[in-house]
Amino acid sequence: MPTRAVEVVSVRVAVLTDGPDLAWHPDPVADGAVTAPLAIPMAGSTCWVAEGWTAQPHEDGTIVMEIKADDFPAAQGKTKDGKNTLKLTSCDVAANGDIYIVDGYGKSWIFQFDKAGKFKQVFGGPTQKVAEKGFANTHKVFVDNRFAPARLLCLDRGNNRMFHVDLDGTNPRMIADKGLRNPSSASFHGELMCVAEIAGRVSVWNKEGQMVAALGANDTKGQTNTPKVAPADWREGVVTSPHGITFDNAGNILETEWNIFGRVLRWNRQ
Repeated sequence: MPTRAVEVVSVRVAVLTDGPDLAWHPDPVADGAVTAPLAIPMAGSTCWVAEGWTAQPHEDGTIVMEIKADDFPAAQGKTKDGKNTLKLTSCDVAANGDIYIVDGYGKSWIFQFDKAGKFKQVFGGPTQKVAEKGFANTHKVFVDNRFAPARLLCLDRGNNRMFHVDLDGTNPRMIADKGLRNPSSASFHGELMCVAEIAGRVSVWNKEGQMVAALGANDTKGQTNTPKVAPADWREGVVTSPHGITFDNAGNILETEWNIFGRVLRWNRQ
């Protein structure tokens, strides 16, 4: 799968905290702010998510399909007087073309549509329990093709945990529910997964659900889970509020922060 990137003017790059078995080498630091950094997964064409609707453009930007607010089931997407309640945060696409969309800033419902944009089912939300807790602020979902059959990764930020479910929403499997820092986004490379944790860390996990590296942990009060850390307070090797993340084809990690000034960090795989 080709990897594409959003061009930015300048970046600030942090150094690495080595994991027990794997290591990433720090890139040279380039100081400066980045305007509105985004982490955008792209695979030929991309699903873009906005509040209440989803669009799929070609590489030239032409929109070829939209899933609009009225295409979602009213029981989860509308108030009694017909107003939209969806606050979508993420989507991903399975090998068969099925589209998974999560209402991460709403009730954490996960909606499944077929490749033509026809609604199939909804699961998750506050009513489906995983380890006796409903889904809460499930910020991102990703189809995890490291497994056969593929699974759906759920970053259940409100409960500070991450778990898999089957692509039909059943059979939950906990990856971790202790020691996390509010997982917000993830990316896969080979058998590895990197995770952006908004409360101040980037972590790398193997397929068996073990953390093999921790990068840039920030333990300073007031500097995590906030968009207001000024560039003067940024420190090399220390993240603030990781919000988006991706591996490139070589296994290097790029992470974007929730920050009003914009901040992008990169770790190069050794």
